[in-house]
Amino acid sequence: MADKSKDDSDKKKKKSRLSWLWPKIKDIDSAVDAANNAQYLAYIMAFGFGLNIIFLFTTGSSLYGNEAADDLELYLYVTMYVIVVTLLLWLGLRIRKEKFGAIPYICAWAIIESFGKLIFIPGKGIWLIIIVVLLSIGAFRGWLGVRRFS
Repeated sequence: MADKSKDDSDKKKKKSRLSWLWPKIKDIDSAVDAANNAQYLAYIMAFGFGLNIIFLFTTGSSLYGNEAADDLELYLYVTMYVIVVTLLLWLGLRIRKEKFGAIPYICAWAIIESFGKLIFIPGKGIWLIIIVVLLSIGAFRGWLGVRRFS
């Protein structure tokens, strides 16, 4: 008899493999879990900007082919990217501490960058774009759920 109730509780707690892409928001716990996905968005974007910093230092151009005209422009690009990486890492850590105020901005930024990449560099990285957009929508839905349930 006790085994049957244990099996029922395991079925309720079992998540699908793709629940991180499109989470079901039923209560405050599932909303917080979905909202926490925004930290991964922040880290993914910080990683992309970090790659741009490495490419700027090693080749003199960014991942998108923008070459710096002189050293001043190169250092301005690097400074801008370092500021953005620092901001994104800081926002990701804030979300990890369950301070969800920046989630709408991170989600909007990720979606705008994804569609910008899709428009300016078509055909490359389409799966990553789909994952980032789905994570953004799911995290935003989680943020709305946190606001609704709290």
